[in-house]
Amino acid sequence: MEKTMSNEFNIKQAYYLFLLIRKSEEKIIELYNTDKIKSPVHLSIGQEAISVGVSLALSESDIIFSNYRGHAHFIAREANLDKMWAELYGKSRGTARGKGGSMHLNDLEKNFYAYIGYRLYSGSSGSWLCFCTLNIRKKRA
Repeated sequence: MEKTMSNEFNIKQAYYLFLLIRKSEEKIIELYNTDKIKSPVHLSIGQEAISVGVSLALSESDIIFSNYRGHAHFIAREANLDKMWAELYGKSRGTARGKGGSMHLNDLEKNFYAYIGYRLYSGSSGSWLCFCTLNIRKKRA
């Protein structure tokens, strides 16, 4: 679904993303016990509204550092779902070449950076990237 870049809230787009997130999470639950998913997963069922609301408020150029329950953020950002599923299945075409699993989803084309498995690391990584970006723009890197 095309993301609208206006100040007007798009209820159809929000509902589509809510539903896509919920159905994806339910599918993960269904598949997890079959041993097809090759990594531990941390679901974000019930957190759809937060992910969608934040994503719709951001511009395409805004950078996202998610957390270990990042499926909803990844989907709300309309990142590459094929790569997300490939990552969950442990396939080399996944977002982290099948090695990072559920907690290391990323899509640099969408400015969506992977969670690093230490609790406070995403915050410090985000701060570091912000600092570097500001300095690059000022040509002081």
